[in-house]
Amino acid sequence: MQPDLQRRERVVTEFRSRRKTPNGEFPNIHDLESTCDRATKAVLRALSGAARSDRTSDSLVAAYASLDRLVASWQNLLPRPQRNRGRIIGNALQRYSEAAEQFLEALIAPDMITAQEYERQGNQFFKEAANKLAALKQLDEVDEVFAESSPADSLNSIGRAARQLAGQESSLDELDRALRSGVGWESASEGMGLQAHAIQSLALSSFDLESFTQVLRASDAAAGLAGKKFVHSKEWKQRHARAAAFLGSAVASVHQAIFTAGGSDFEIVHRAVEAIATLRDGVLRHALATIMASSREQYLRLARKNAGAVIGKAASSIPALLLDENLTKALRDAGAHADIDLSETAVRIDDVHFSMDHFIDRFLAYLETTVATFVGVVLATARLGVEFEYNDYLAPRDRDAAVALFLGAFDLRSESVDVLDNDLIIYAQGPEPDWMPLAAALSVMYPNSITRATIRVVTRATEHSFVTSLDRFRTYTDGIETLGAKQSILGIIAIAAASRLDGDSPLSEDEWDRAAGAIIDREEGDDLRAWVRNVRALRGYAREAENAHVASACVRALADLRR
Repeated sequence: MQPDLQRRERVVTEFRSRRKTPNGEFPNIHDLESTCDRATKAVLRALSGAARSDRTSDSLVAAYASLDRLVASWQNLLPRPQRNRGRIIGNALQRYSEAAEQFLEALIAPDMITAQEYERQGNQFFKEAANKLAALKQLDEVDEVFAESSPADSLNSIGRAARQLAGQESSLDELDRALRSGVGWESASEGMGLQAHAIQSLALSSFDLESFTQVLRASDAAAGLAGKKFVHSKEWKQRHARAAAFLGSAVASVHQAIFTAGGSDFEIVHRAVEAIATLRDGVLRHALATIMASSREQYLRLARKNAGAVIGKAASSIPALLLDENLTKALRDAGAHADIDLSETAVRIDDVHFSMDHFIDRFLAYLETTVATFVGVVLATARLGVEFEYNDYLAPRDRDAAVALFLGAFDLRSESVDVLDNDLIIYAQGPEPDWMPLAAALSVMYPNSITRATIRVVTRATEHSFVTSLDRFRTYTDGIETLGAKQSILGIIAIAAASRLDGDSPLSEDEWDRAAGAIIDREEGDDLRAWVRNVRALRGYAREAENAHVASACVRALADLRR
């Protein structure tokens, strides 16, 4: 038996009889560190006193009351955009509290071995709490990214962070798989990894991540039900592309109001209410109509119906979308011309008053639900084989932001993205990229009217300039994986012929020679006419690339055939 056990048992029994359930006061995030430090030190001092000589439970009661109040206050949900931060802190403090309970049990353990086991478990809980708080570092980094004044700058930073996460040596396919897996989107279609990472970053910074994830999964499940053949129609794709453009426009409008010099709180609130009307009528109605419809006719009826009625129907039939919880009625009903007023402490929309923190929370909840529902539809329809066509409606601002995100995936810091007439011109800094995959991706991100790209990258050692034909990429990369070996080689050669890296071909002389050998060398059973066509095509590309050696080899091969 431990010495002095009876005294300690009396003290702990008295403490437990006096301990009270605290009121859950609202937490103050600004004094968390000092409050937590004081509470933890007070508990450790009280435990030490009780272990040595305390005859009453006064110190334990005071110390644990302070800790209990702190823990209880952080079980309250903070308003968005601080909700995820508050949840992390609340979970960590709950673990601190569990650690303190283990040390209390150690005081009254019947023997030293049992006491040491309680202390070991308590120390383990302390470590787990510290690990939970370490997640705040990631949140701080994401918050810093979204504090950028330009959406393109934010997305470029997210892309570079994604590259660091997956490793510099990872291929684009490996990066895509790692990013989809990292946010639990394993079932998402290939190529959606960067989108997944960017959307998850937004949800972590500004939304309630748990709520967002629930809505996204519910939307994905509902939209993925069989029988939605209408999502392959041109009409649905056009409406979907418009909805995506509306979403980008609404978010950009509010972002601009926040970061434009000289803007006021009233302007931000007004832009937010306007954005809500756009989100409701332009985005959410389309997404919910897609989810609830089983035919083209039903989809069109819902898509043309009053958005409020569509939301009401979806709220009752699919409660997992949290429409009633997240779409506050005053905001749901607000039109672009709602009566808005602002005082020092409150926002008034028509006859409903909000504190500023509550208004921001409600706006972000609306945006959260809209984004999650829309993305769920994207995930589900992509798995159904839908090929999205955004170019006709995508704003240059949104396209530039998407390009900046993609450049970040190559660990490039985007300096500028411009379109002059038919030319795309990009300036960036960072390591020399794999030029061909980069240009191939850019070719599908821009409409066919953009035919040429110039990409200038400043590395630590030098500056590189890559000039290429986007048209050539569009012609030869579509379906290249289904072609035979020689046609695939000719496709790569065709692209290389229309490209220059620092004034020269992006392919080395050895690569040109190997390609020429694969095309010129005849195998038994080769179709002669096909061989001639291939060699002539290679000759033309070699001349375009100013590769006299390969062009001459083609001329000799054709001449030998005529002898």
